Amino acid sequence: MYETVLKGRPMRSVDLRLSSAGFGESLSNMRKWLDHHDCTPTSFDTATEQPGTVLVHVEFREDAVAEALEQDFD
Repeated sequence: MYETVLKGRPMRSVDLRLSSAGFGESLSNMRKWLDHHDCTPTSFDTATEQPGTVLVHVEFREDAVAEALEQDFD
C-alpha cells in the first residue's frame, strides 16, 4: 500500500494483482464490496502486468477503507 497526496490531503492506494482468468468475477465482487461499504474510490485503474495477471490500482481518501479493501481482496 502506498500513500499519495491529492490537493494537499493524504490518500491511500491499494495495488491488487488478479488472475485474468477470473477478472470479471473479481471486478464484480469488488463492485459489491464498494457498494456494501458505501464508498467510492477517487481513482480505479487496471493494467495488464504480465501474461495472466491484471494489476488493479485503487485510491481512496480514507486509510481505513483502503486497508479494508486490501485485507479482503489481497
